[in-house]
Amino acid sequence: MNRLKRVAAAAAAVMLSLSMISFAGAPVGAAPDEPARFDEFLASLPAALTSSHDLSIHLQFNDPQAFGFQAAVPEQPFTSISDRLKAGSGETDALLKSLASFDYSKLTQSQQVSYETIRDYLEMQKALTPYAYLDNDYLGAACSLPATLILYTFQSKDDINDYFHLLQTAKATFVKYAQNEQERQDKGVGLSEVSLKSVMEQCDRFAGGSTDYLIQFFDGQINAASYLTSAEKADAKQQNKKLVKTDLVNAYRTLKRELAKIKVKSPDGGLAARPDGRAYYIKLIQAKVGTRDNIEAIRQLLMDGMKMYDQKMKEIQNDPGGKLLFDQNSNLLTTDKTSVEGLISSLYESSKTDFPTIGKPKYTVKQVPAPVSAFFEDAAYRNPRVDALPTDPQLILLNGAFDRSKLNVIAHETIPGHMYQYNFTEIMGLPAIRQLIGFQGAAEGWANYAAEYAASYVPEQYRPSALYAYYETMKNYCFSALMDIGIHYDGWTRERTLQFFQEYFSEKATLDYSNIWYNTCLQNPGSYLPFAVGCLYFQQMRAEAQTILGGDFDPVQFHQELLKAGSTTFPIYQKQADNYVATALAARKAV
Repeated sequence: MNRLKRVAAAAAAVMLSLSMISFAGAPVGAAPDEPARFDEFLASLPAALTSSHDLSIHLQFNDPQAFGFQAAVPEQPFTSISDRLKAGSGETDALLKSLASFDYSKLTQSQQVSYETIRDYLEMQKALTPYAYLDNDYLGAACSLPATLILYTFQSKDDINDYFHLLQTAKATFVKYAQNEQERQDKGVGLSEVSLKSVMEQCDRFAGGSTDYLIQFFDGQINAASYLTSAEKADAKQQNKKLVKTDLVNAYRTLKRELAKIKVKSPDGGLAARPDGRAYYIKLIQAKVGTRDNIEAIRQLLMDGMKMYDQKMKEIQNDPGGKLLFDQNSNLLTTDKTSVEGLISSLYESSKTDFPTIGKPKYTVKQVPAPVSAFFEDAAYRNPRVDALPTDPQLILLNGAFDRSKLNVIAHETIPGHMYQYNFTEIMGLPAIRQLIGFQGAAEGWANYAAEYAASYVPEQYRPSALYAYYETMKNYCFSALMDIGIHYDGWTRERTLQFFQEYFSEKATLDYSNIWYNTCLQNPGSYLPFAVGCLYFQQMRAEAQTILGGDFDPVQFHQELLKAGSTTFPIYQKQADNYVATALAARKAV
């Protein structure tokens, strides 16, 4: 799981542009060209859904103005709870009305998928609107700002000034975050005491730790800036050093101080203990995963999945022909490759047997700076900007040294996981809005689903270890997702959560140990479900197709049908899978 991507995926404030009005209908007397009109609508959506000031726009576009955004200084995204509730769903309703004005039957097949995807996205976001008080993503964004800053790029002097602006205004923004949390506490829906302390501890770690990595990052970017003179480079470096060590550090000290003033009125427990918490949790999970299923259906899917993975692990352990291999640190040896580059190259070639062929991606591997490593998992994939050039390298962030236990991690982030999924989407040429809106279940679920194939690509002696490591990872995701449901939907106490640990994880589990996971779930409701549920949905669709088609099942064609839909909801993926099966059955009948 990747905390960086969870922060980057936080919902932005919706702004309705005046240009949307033109899509209510075609001019009188004009012959309507529905596909062309719909393309214009899609092109208008990026600027209609996200403020031009949003920091994410700088991170996602080289030339935002080419996509309808105004020239604007980037800001950390924040809209107060009061303003969000005041705005209500009016803007979303207007977009849904504009969408409904198109004749679905006259759109191309690809446009129909975009139509359904955007409709589902808007409806799911609208469903969250009444529960703005229960959203605590903004504090995660504050703690993760340093990890976001190291993804910044400097293509002009304006970019440098914008970066300085972020450092200069961090304190004022953080004060707003604290005020927002006070407002939530007054309503009894804010962070629990332990969660609030955790945020303050993270502020302490940044304010009291080394900031050299941010200085070094900036200096490296400035050294490569050909548009600056030597004197301008020196001045920029000096100004950045001052801003980081004073303004940014003081911003975190201020945030801690302001949060410390807050008297916690919220109970120690999940969303179920808060007004409307259970109703919000249902909508939150549906939006994160991209599903219409209710919690009970999701819970059953996870229980079945956990039992399935556990059974597969036991089969490997009991197989006399398979031997688990371990390194000197007792980690499972899952690959014979000794470098990230060597493993990715091998995965690229081997995956052609199960997935449509793509061009070999250009990428760079960078180490995650130690001070921000806590905000990353073992590895992370950063896709290029929406308008990146084909020559722009993709970024793989490695958290610590590579070792031969990392097959599952690298496959998840690269091929046939996230990097593969992105590069296939590029081939499809989907409109910009389809690259901006997405569902965590589609991304993380696919990456976990596809990573299983990697275990069959390693030399035979490593396959039992590779499969075991994969099944163990997925069992733990299912376990964590079920615990998340228990805490936020069922209202589990810490003691009840320990019972769950002792029943399904280890009889020797202690309250101190289970509390670590309990606290993680409190701060990030629903964070594990897209990884587990999304993967299980993809596996379910594949199993159904294999059962119906038997020997006629073609994994390459099956995956192509799913992937060409882009990031979408699982009802739409199911339609794609059904289309594949119907086409294959028709071909069989014709023969």
